[in-house]
Amino acid sequence: MEGKQRLYYALGQLIYCVALADNEIQEDEIDKVHSLIEKLSEEVSLNFDIAEIIVSLQRRQKVSTENAYRWALEEIKLCKHYFDQQLKDDYLYILNGVAEAYNGIKDDEESLIARIKDDIHQILLKPAL
Repeated sequence: MEGKQRLYYALGQLIYCVALADNEIQEDEIDKVHSLIEKLSEEVSLNFDIAEIIVSLQRRQKVSTENAYRWALEEIKLCKHYFDQQLKDDYLYILNGVAEAYNGIKDDEESLIARIKDDIHQILLKPAL
């Protein structure tokens, strides 16, 4: 898997974490993931489909959100040189959209998105080895 694709894999992991932050993945959230990814895919590339597939796989395998989160951050660390401002904006756009999809953004989802934003910021600040 190439570097940019790994970042979409990480996005899928983070979408899974946000969708599960309120203890259950709602169909509204899955529908929102699909529509947001479809919209961005038209504008950017079909790599967003990778993120959607990851959400589906994680959901079936019942991966813990902490493991999914840790894996996502590792992928971002490994491929941070591909992580530009546009991709960061896309991540936050999708994650906020997923959180908002089912009865608005809840406190758990909001704090998780803030954590994601902060962790990504910290990763991008550290110089590459």
